[in-house]
Amino acid sequence: IKEAVLFYLTRAAEKMRHQNLAAHAVTVFVSTDRFRPVPAEYSNSATYSSTFPTNVNQELQEWTIKILEKIFREGYE
Repeated sequence: IKEAVLFYLTRAAEKMRHQNLAAHAVTVFVSTDRFRPVPAEYSNSATYSSTFPTNVNQELQEWTIKILEKIFREGYE
C-alpha cells in the first residue's frame, strides 16, 4: 500500500509543479472493500498540515509516510 500511495503522490506532485502550485496539507485515507467486509471492515484517514507550502516530492513523501504509518492496521484485506 505504501508504494501505491507514494506513486500517486509523486504523480500529484508532478502535476502541482507543472501548474506552479504547492500544498499546505496532505490527507491519506485507507479503507477496506465495503462490499466485501471479510474478515472485518476498517477505514481511517488523517491529515498532515504545514505552515509552509511545498511541491517538493521528498517533503510530501515524508508527510505521507508519517500519516500512513499512523493509520495503517495489519490484518485487513
